Amino acid sequence: MKVRLRVYPQSDSLGYIVHRLDTLLVAALERSFQGQGFNVTSEQWGVLSKLWEGDGMHQAELSEKVNKDKHNVTRILNLLERNGFVRRVRDAKDRRLCKIRLTEKGGDLKDKLPGVAKNVLNAAVQGLTHEDVENLWRILDLMVKNLETLRRR
Repeated sequence: MKVRLRVYPQSDSLGYIVHRLDTLLVAALERSFQGQGFNVTSEQWGVLSKLWEGDGMHQAELSEKVNKDKHNVTRILNLLERNGFVRRVRDAKDRRLCKIRLTEKGGDLKDKLPGVAKNVLNAAVQGLTHEDVENLWRILDLMVKNLETLRRR
């Protein structure tokens, strides 16, 4: 059975709805961070999250993991460094490269920011059942994989 997708009017387009959801999630997350006294953007949150998973990555690896180009990651890291959350350390094996290290201040955010983010997501899924959320997760994950396959062609 072929899926019937609408692209017009734009407000009925799946792409538009997903983009609108992303925009609203980013805005809600940033408002929540600011409201809790954290000077962190959603982009910085993404970088910090990856560093909590593996501190000391090279900047190029970090760019790949957060799915942003090197210039954007440089801009994000500059702000994180200015705010005292990360520091750049020259790689002992290759002085041309820098490893990105969390500072104590950046590491401490791991105990605070995820709870704020979880509250935003809980608000977003309000009214959905556990099964709805599991299905949504599965569907979105499949769509991402489908598009990643297209990108590699």
